[in-house]
Amino acid sequence: MNARGFTLTELLIGTAVAGIVGAIALAVLWRAGLVAARAHADVRIDADAWLALAAISRDLRAASQWRGCLDSDACAIGAPRRVGSSIVAGNVQWFADDGLWRCERKEKRLRNPWVCDRFLDSVASVQFVADLRRRNGWAIRRDYGEGDGDRAKAIEVIVWTRKSRPYSRTTGLHERAH
Repeated sequence: MNARGFTLTELLIGTAVAGIVGAIALAVLWRAGLVAARAHADVRIDADAWLALAAISRDLRAASQWRGCLDSDACAIGAPRRVGSSIVAGNVQWFADDGLWRCERKEKRLRNPWVCDRFLDSVASVQFVADLRRRNGWAIRRDYGEGDGDRAKAIEVIVWTRKSRPYSRTTGLHERAH
């Protein structure tokens, strides 16, 4: 009788090779999962930026008056701390302070009539750039501040995500409610 089988050495070597191949396959699949998760997170951040721009643009179009504010304590009334840039569009105010915030003015008679809610966490900062009319017919482009009043012909809203990517959208005076 002649039995054919594997020796213990052959079984150990086979098991070691199978373990190495399995570990490589597991590492490749794990890495592919990380890449897919990162890509999904990037898509989510992009979608949040476009959502923020659409919501701010909607409020700008619906407002009968625009007011800008730059680096002032009075910019974002109701904000927990000083913010760099804010805009008031009618009864709505937008600013970024550890996320994008949207405030609504409920009653004008109250001492602090603004009720603020965090709108999106993925927005790191926001900037409002205005095309301003001058008396001579020319227009200048600069950050929208307190002294600019309601003279803006258009406002470009620029949001930066936490990955430092800028997104922008412009809303013109002709789109605004009058």
